[in-house]
Amino acid sequence: MPKFIACSYEIESLDLTAFGFPGMSFTGEVHIEPDHTLDNEDWFIESATAFYEDGETSMIYRSRSENDVDRVIFSAIRAAVLADQRLCDRIDEKAREKDE
Repeated sequence: MPKFIACSYEIESLDLTAFGFPGMSFTGEVHIEPDHTLDNEDWFIESATAFYEDGETSMIYRSRSENDVDRVIFSAIRAAVLADQRLCDRIDEKAREKDE
């Protein structure tokens, strides 16, 4: 069974239409953490960061955000990522712990 490490994965134009945000897409990074619960070796999306045009300021979305809208947007981003098997496979490859 593979082991996973924490990492960030860049995403461009992830369509959120089917997840409650018609015409909206997400471009930014998802922050991946390993999931060791119940002896499960997998990963989960801890947060997502979208950068503004200046490249320096950002908006962070997470499930524990105090803002209801941010939580709903995070849920849509997470659902869209998990619905895309090719994207999940690429995240698997990046998050997979490399043998030393």
